[in-house]
Amino acid sequence: DQFATLFILLACWLFVKNFSAKEKPKTVNIILINLSFICALLSKELGIVLPLILLSFYFVLMQKNTELSNFEIFRFGISKYKFLIIFTFCTFVIYLLLRNQAMHGMYHASLTEDYVKRIILNDLAPLHALVFYAQKTFLPFSDINILHPYFDYVSKDIFSYLKIIVISLFILFVFYMAWIGRSLSAWLAINGLLSVFLVLHFIPLGIAESIGHERFMTLGLAFMAISLAFIPYESYLDKIGLKRDIKKLIFSSILLSWFLLSILTIKSILPLWKNDYSLWSWTYKIHPESSLARYNYLYGALDQGNYQEVIKEAKKYIKNHGGLEVRDQLLYANALIGTFDEEGLKYLEGGLHALPKFHENREPDARRQADFFVITAGQMGGAYVSYAVGQLIFKNNPKEAI
Repeated sequence: DQFATLFILLACWLFVKNFSAKEKPKTVNIILINLSFICALLSKELGIVLPLILLSFYFVLMQKNTELSNFEIFRFGISKYKFLIIFTFCTFVIYLLLRNQAMHGMYHASLTEDYVKRIILNDLAPLHALVFYAQKTFLPFSDINILHPYFDYVSKDIFSYLKIIVISLFILFVFYMAWIGRSLSAWLAINGLLSVFLVLHFIPLGIAESIGHERFMTLGLAFMAISLAFIPYESYLDKIGLKRDIKKLIFSSILLSWFLLSILTIKSILPLWKNDYSLWSWTYKIHPESSLARYNYLYGALDQGNYQEVIKEAKKYIKNHGGLEVRDQLLYANALIGTFDEEGLKYLEGGLHALPKFHENREPDARRQADFFVITAGQMGGAYVSYAVGQLIFKNNPKEAI
């Protein structure tokens, strides 16, 4: 995310710095912008949005320097930047071919008719995700968590629909101000929207049960910060006749409140990130129904040597749900072995029996199959190691352990 942001901003800087309303761009500048595009794409899929971001900067700069209509500006831009368009298009096609070859597909999962009906049309996931990113942009003081479960945000209550209506009207207003009002701040806000477009669930995402993640906002926050800096606050406040002292008081109060809330948030949240155990035990308390939070909490407790805590939590889950998921079962077995309880060996045997034998698979994509399984190759390897240790402790059987 940070590398993609770096190279996209570099391309924007090259474009704006060497812009001329009349002259065509120099060849060296076209090459450097395209190199930045390549580096952004090799960093992350987010690089795909760069051509649209450059288009918005082109409109900003042309609107400032000409009285032409937007459609005339667009036609003129196609002629003026035809070589840049050709270069970026060829780069984009090559990237798609390489990505498809490397990942055996374009998306994290299949873009099926069922996905469109269920996630986009029924759940309205793109709009809920947009609300999530808007909240994180303007009011980032609550729910600072590593996990944001999908179904906690995709609800059908009136308050959720009200938030969707407000954010939709705001976006329409931003587009109006950019296209009709020719506002620099609005165009920059559009760039912020473009930067999260790929993670709005229009395409299938594999983001650990979440509606979104803060890390996807790295580029968007840069554009939104610049956008907010270019809003002509003084002229708006002058229209309602506020005195200078009142304006100073308003801005000072907003800034002071923002920084105090930021300090309070960081001071209360930062200690929870000191290790896996503190981070995920906190997350599990907030999202007790999340299987990912539960597994990482148990893993963190096991890593800290809190075997009894793992056993207690696992038994409680077994009582409520009738059994454990395979990956939780492996952790429970480890905790039992840690307390020298031979029952752990039986749980490990059950877990290993359920696991596919990827290490015996000789197919060309065997490694990929293991990487896309419900638990990682490292977790599977750890289960075999634990079983081997159990064979030594309880059975005194080094041959079986080996």
